[in-house]
Amino acid sequence: MKRCLITAVAGLAVFASFAQPAFAQAAQTVMRMLSKEVARALSDRSESIDKALVDASAKMNAHLPMQLDKDTRLDTTLAGPGNRLTYSYTLINLSAEDGDGDIVSRVMRPIILNGYKTDPQFAVFREHRTEMHLVYRDKDGKFVTRIIISPNDLQ
Repeated sequence: MKRCLITAVAGLAVFASFAQPAFAQAAQTVMRMLSKEVARALSDRSESIDKALVDASAKMNAHLPMQLDKDTRLDTTLAGPGNRLTYSYTLINLSAEDGDGDIVSRVMRPIILNGYKTDPQFAVFREHRTEMHLVYRDKDGKFVTRIIISPNDLQ
């Protein structure tokens, strides 16, 4: 039992140091794609951010699920309630029993938050104070973690 625990902890350390930035990069790529759709919807028509998020999410979902990298699949996006956009991912090489959602969140959140704060393509989300939820599930569909990026994080 102790040996199994040590192996699991060592595996998590490797997972945290190498795999997580790829997951975060995949998440940022998807956020960029949706930000372009939202910006296009807002500039083409005089509609609310809520409606633009619904339209962008529907367009994105028409192409999902999508394999983003060797570890990450984007399954769906969901607009709302209100000014919120939720991304649902599967970490296809992770089992919830083997991983630790806190590690996933601790490693990925700062990377994703930095992109949200600094990437010019995310400006539409910052300007409209859109809240982002990134939900991660394991290869069996079990919940791993939820990362929330809030407009309050910009301060």
